[in-house]
Amino acid sequence: MRILSGSLFVALSACSLAQTPEEYAATITSQRASCQARASSQCNFINSPVRLSSKEIILPNRAFPFFATQNDLNFIDAKAVQWNAPKDTLTDGASIPRVFINIIGDPRSREFLNAATVHDAYCGRGNENGPYYHTAPWQAVHRMLYDGLRVGGTSAPKAKLMYAAVFLAGPRWSNLRKSTSNKASANAVSTAGTTAKSGNGAFAKQQSNRSLPDQGVNDRQLLSALKSAEAFIKTTNPTLDALEAFLTKTEKNLLQNMDRNLNDGPDKEHEEYYGDEPTGYEPTGYGPTGNTIP
Repeated sequence: MRILSGSLFVALSACSLAQTPEEYAATITSQRASCQARASSQCNFINSPVRLSSKEIILPNRAFPFFATQNDLNFIDAKAVQWNAPKDTLTDGASIPRVFINIIGDPRSREFLNAATVHDAYCGRGNENGPYYHTAPWQAVHRMLYDGLRVGGTSAPKAKLMYAAVFLAGPRWSNLRKSTSNKASANAVSTAGTTAKSGNGAFAKQQSNRSLPDQGVNDRQLLSALKSAEAFIKTTNPTLDALEAFLTKTEKNLLQNMDRNLNDGPDKEHEEYYGDEPTGYEPTGYGPTGNTIP
């Protein structure tokens, strides 16, 4: 595991609003381990592909129907930490905030499904009583989504954009729960939390543990932020650390420079970080004959 150096911590702490997100990201020289497109002894799914029930479950304020998993699914990340999605985990196969779907596109591609399922086990709607829900820091859970997407075959630029989407508008939490699963799995979750706290420390001190929509950042501002991140990804091909620095600076600017005249606040409690119904595509459910990854 790579720990951020003292000099890097000073650089992060010295960040001011005078710096653009691009300039801030350019100061980052660390590059923590992350998964690439091919599975290996680290960076692989166990019990893949996830199998989903054909029965749709409709949850309030969600763009897509949910399905319960029919098997356990585990993921080993780049740090050899095991993440777990037990049988009966609910997933809509997306994990992307609705406000961003018109930029990301329909996020329920088969290549996303494994990663989205494990991500949902830790922070997805419908899994609040699951054994792993909020048992690791939100920063680590969202990074795990990136690793899982890459192993599933998602290109690096697309996986980074999806990571940026959940960073900007996805759920966050500060109170970690203890796993209610067996000892071996609980140890894996504990390791994930320790890894995140030590590896993300310098960034985490500048990141809020409340989601941006919950703090009044509206859909227009979130969409503008994601488009800026998309341009940054396309022009610089950043490491994940540099992208996180860019997003951290973007978050700080959003919270300090919100235009109260334009900010209408969360949409109906922001429907837990979702906006208006996505447009411009035809939803494609998994259904009885399409409920596994090819």
